[in-house]
Amino acid sequence: MAQRKQKSTGKATQPVQKKANDPGLPGNLEAGIENLSGINMDDVRVRHNSDKPAQLQSAAYEQGSDIHIAPGQEKHLQYEAPAKRKRPIKSS
Repeated sequence: MAQRKQKSTGKATQPVQKKANDPGLPGNLEAGIENLSGINMDDVRVRHNSDKPAQLQSAAYEQGSDIHIAPGQEKHLQYEAPAKRKRPIKSS
C-alpha cells in the first residue's frame, strides 16, 4: 500500500484552542485580547449562524455578553470581540 505525502502550503496555521460545544471565543483570540488589553473575555459567548445580524443589515453585532455572527461571517468575530468588554481583569 502506497503512502501519500501531503503537500505543504507553506502557510503557518495556529490551531483553534476551543473545547467542543464551547460557545465562547476561540482560545487564541480570547488569550490575545486578554493579554493585550487586560480585559476578561470569559463570559463572552459567540452565537454562530444567528439571524439577528440580518435584522440590522449587518454581518455581526454584539448585545450584552453575546456576539451574534451571521452565517458565513465568522471573519468579523476578530473585530467584534475586542470592542465587547471594557472592564479590566482583576489582578490576584
